[in-house]
Amino acid sequence: MKFKIDNFVLAIIAVVIIAYFFPEPGSGQSKIPLDTISSIGVSLIFFFYGLKLSPEKIRSGLKNWKLHVLIQAATYLYSRLLCLSLTRF
Repeated sequence: MKFKIDNFVLAIIAVVIIAYFFPEPGSGQSKIPLDTISSIGVSLIFFFYGLKLSPEKIRSGLKNWKLHVLIQAATYLYSRLLCLSLTRF
């Protein structure tokens, strides 16, 4: 069996190595606004992924409202309750 290493994985490894040797751009004193760049980048990823969705898939996803309510409740309600219960002790 022959394994092929994905170029994306190699790029992530390269970025981690570069960040190890040159940590200054990620520091708070950097002149490069990495927080703004990363926010814009994540927004663009979600935007372009949404453009790929067909209208039928969007409609079928919106019809599953019970799953959406469960996910939102778990994210914003249950996790907060868990954190509050753990910090009380």
